[in-house]
Amino acid sequence: MTFPDYFPYTHRPGQAEMVRLVRDCVHDGRHLVVEAGTGTGKTVTALCAALEGTANSGRKVIFLTRTKSQQRQIALEARAIADKADVVCIAIQGRGPATCPMMQNDRELVSGTSEELSKLCATLKKGGTEAGTCSFFDNLDDAAVEACISFVRSSHPDPEEFREFCSVRGICPYEAAKRVLPYANVVSAPYPFFFIPGIRTHFLEWMGIGERDAVVIMDEAHNLPNYLRDIQTYRMTQRALDLTMKEADENKDPEIYEGLTVKDAVTLVQDVLRDALEQFLRRDNDLIPPGYLSEEMMTRLGMTTYGIRDMLMSMYTVGEAVADEKKRRRKLPRSHILTLARFLLAWISCGEGSHVYLVAGGDNPYLEAYCLDASDAADPLLSCLSTVSMSGTLRPLDV
Repeated sequence: MTFPDYFPYTHRPGQAEMVRLVRDCVHDGRHLVVEAGTGTGKTVTALCAALEGTANSGRKVIFLTRTKSQQRQIALEARAIADKADVVCIAIQGRGPATCPMMQNDRELVSGTSEELSKLCATLKKGGTEAGTCSFFDNLDDAAVEACISFVRSSHPDPEEFREFCSVRGICPYEAAKRVLPYANVVSAPYPFFFIPGIRTHFLEWMGIGERDAVVIMDEAHNLPNYLRDIQTYRMTQRALDLTMKEADENKDPEIYEGLTVKDAVTLVQDVLRDALEQFLRRDNDLIPPGYLSEEMMTRLGMTTYGIRDMLMSMYTVGEAVADEKKRRRKLPRSHILTLARFLLAWISCGEGSHVYLVAGGDNPYLEAYCLDASDAADPLLSCLSTVSMSGTLRPLDV
């Protein structure tokens, strides 16, 4: 089969061979791991090869990155390739001060997580509540979207350039990037857009593709195992418990299960943490039995596993209500009650083979379910048409 040649530069040693290898794997729907040192041109080689392997197929390239500088590099290489190929490249980033103009003028919102900001944005986009609307979203009419699409087609901007383009027009860079996604065949994105299930579902919907239509490239792929372990590790600190207790007081300490209130649940976890410190801690942190927290909750409350889960789901609902009320008042929809409920539900759902359970001391003691085996979180990669994992430090490759 004859493939197009999109490589925009004179080949350096090894680059032509790498293009053929990546292109053939992408075209054949295989998965590839590549070790190549810094300066070998991994980004342009993989991007060019993936576009050659998906030419005229309707499939799209997702380039996952850990840093904004990597996204800038992808944009630069897309510009070079565009002289020989039809490339539409857009970078998307999570909600934050760099992508949300509303945050830049509100000190409280600056500390918000992407999830908290997403909930607030959803309310503002709908309008009709005390929170009002977002002018940056309201300004994103059809003409503004068309202007964004034309700009991306002609310029292949890096994140800062696209943000400046949107700023001049008073529109939201995050929402504008979402509107461009269906027209792009190269999208650079941070890891969470693909590896957090709820976000991945929306991300692929915005792009207008299914997993089998995606070719995923990961540069610096040696970072992936630690990232996946981090997102599946759960920690609850003493300070977080104190904030949860304060929030319960501020909301009249809601009942969550047959006479038990939020403060009762917080006090229980505080007591379990204190007892674990006394019983198990000999160093900075130490192992505790896998079932320790769950068994202590059942014993001290006289409840079954099902009762504990029902109680935590009720706490979760209370936390969501607290967050929704803040959102209604255009405040950051953060709830410490919700965070505690999520932690406890995650803890009792962890498998003994995938996590170890720790207690740690110091100024801010905590309980932690630390993820050892994050392989399940990488499963979505196997559902894609093809993946290319690249790094300069993947030795030994036979692990």
